[in-house]
Amino acid sequence: MQYYGEAREIGGISMSDVGILRVTMGVEAFLRRLRPMIAGRFSGVALAAALCSAAVCRSTVPDRVPDGPWGGDHIGMIVTDTGATIEYDCASGRINGPLALDANGDFSWTGIHSPGHGGPIRVDEPPDNRPARYTGSATTSAMRITLTVVDGSIPPQTFVLARGGNARVFKCL
Repeated sequence: MQYYGEAREIGGISMSDVGILRVTMGVEAFLRRLRPMIAGRFSGVALAAALCSAAVCRSTVPDRVPDGPWGGDHIGMIVTDTGATIEYDCASGRINGPLALDANGDFSWTGIHSPGHGGPIRVDEPPDNRPARYTGSATTSAMRITLTVVDGSIPPQTFVLARGGNARVFKCL
């Protein structure tokens, strides 16, 4: 077998061989082929790691952010299958569309940011919606999100949220 790239050897079996076998055949066939190769050559930990790699261990990265409340310091977010509403200290935001994640859990969404102000909001007061970009990464239980207002009226702000976490937001007075 030819392999291009870094190869490591454990117990006389090249990790390049393991990777090539896993890619060129199904998981079941790979496991059948791997068992005789590893007999007596791997420790329990190395065997578990090889089998986990072969089975392509389940990740905590979903294809979209799970629905429900997310919270953290100075931010709260309610995620639905159609987008999210966000509440910050003295501001709010909205993301329209599913909160999709790439294979690494990274994202880049567009939405709006609406700065707030102290005092009551008049009935005839027009909203101050500003285009915004929300970037970051997420897993099934945690999210790191950076708000960038497109017009640059405020500096980018980064927040950390936990699924089901409490929003610790301060209201304008």
